[in-house]
Amino acid sequence: MAYQNRFNSVDLLINQLTPIVQPGTDPLVLSAMAGIVAVEAVTAYELAIKDIFDEFSRKKNKVFGSFVKSSFSRLNGRIKYQEIKDNMVKAFGEKYLRRFIQKKDAKTIVVMANEHVDLVQTYDNLIIGRHQFVHVGNLTMTLQEAIRYFNIGKELIAALDEAMKR
Repeated sequence: MAYQNRFNSVDLLINQLTPIVQPGTDPLVLSAMAGIVAVEAVTAYELAIKDIFDEFSRKKNKVFGSFVKSSFSRLNGRIKYQEIKDNMVKAFGEKYLRRFIQKKDAKTIVVMANEHVDLVQTYDNLIIGRHQFVHVGNLTMTLQEAIRYFNIGKELIAALDEAMKR
């Protein structure tokens, strides 16, 4: 499965929620919607990351693929940029680490120019927001921010995919 397919359910959710939001919608409802988007988005990121590493490792070697799939089976939201870079990509060697950083840096420039935000910070903020919503019960971002952050964060996942090619 192409990793991008993992985003389809979140995109569908966003498309279904957006028309429901009207001026005067209860702020608690909007916060819950943002939380749901954050949870779904981070779950999609986790699955996409697993797919990327699974595809990469299977192409290297069938046994290696099984090992990597087992090793990455429990990401559980531990997918902030620093963790991906230092604990995942780095394990595959300096070549892939350099490539990931270069791809991320290139996408960061584009995101900054187009969206006026930092790619890594925005991606990590969505993960933090999801954690707040699930474990604390509140979310400090709006529904529009959650949607925007999800779409921007896809660029970091794309950088990972581009880096993890032979």
